[in-house]
Amino acid sequence: MTVHPTDQWLIETNFHPVLLCKKITKEAKELHHHLTLHGMYRHPTQVSRDWITHLREREIWKWISQAEKKLQKQWDGPNISIYIFPADSTNRELKQQHHGKAGIAFQKKIFLFVSESNSMKEILALFTHEYHHVCRLWHDKKQVEEYVLSDTIILEGLAEYVVRKKFGPSYASSWSSYYSIEETKEIYRNYIYPHKNVAITEPKHQHILYGFPPYPKMAGYAVGYHLVQQYQKQHQKNPIELLKTPTKLMLIDPDKT
Repeated sequence: MTVHPTDQWLIETNFHPVLLCKKITKEAKELHHHLTLHGMYRHPTQVSRDWITHLREREIWKWISQAEKKLQKQWDGPNISIYIFPADSTNRELKQQHHGKAGIAFQKKIFLFVSESNSMKEILALFTHEYHHVCRLWHDKKQVEEYVLSDTIILEGLAEYVVRKKFGPSYASSWSSYYSIEETKEIYRNYIYPHKNVAITEPKHQHILYGFPPYPKMAGYAVGYHLVQQYQKQHQKNPIELLKTPTKLMLIDPDKT
């Protein structure tokens, strides 16, 4: 496990995001473009040394390292690389809907995009969500490329369920409470269940997951969290059992709800 010294990297590269990504891969431009789609800052002018100072004062790199070791033991997870970068301060939706923070998880890497204003708990909750994804993928026999919509919504629902249990409702993502139970059931019946086998490689997968028009906003995320909640109410699995539960066991026939 490595929490990379991205505070030092930012200074060494004079906050240039592509040069920063070059420390990770030769395909730096491609990586930066991909990461900006998930909340990373875009230009050097968006970041100052204040960001580094604020995060250093709270020892964010140290706390994330300790959290990873603890969760790795609890969830029997893998060693990974962790990168903490500034979030895109110009992204209005990121500010309004996600408190100026975001993250993305791969099978062996996590990128966290945070703002100076984020509290320690907010950042730890974000990391917990993303590392849960890593562990779910680690224990799943299915490769990410083989995922379908039902796999993805359960992946997201599980991570959000864990965050809410560990940190409380105030640290949960806003999308987990967008809809009432009845509204969520209708979204599941009309939009998710009929398309549960849409492959992750198909555009419709992302459109439904995020709720691009004409689909309800964050439809896949909201339904995934609802399904995990319902499953856990009935079965009361411990965290590692829940983490390893196959997607198909958490799906409900909408005609039987």
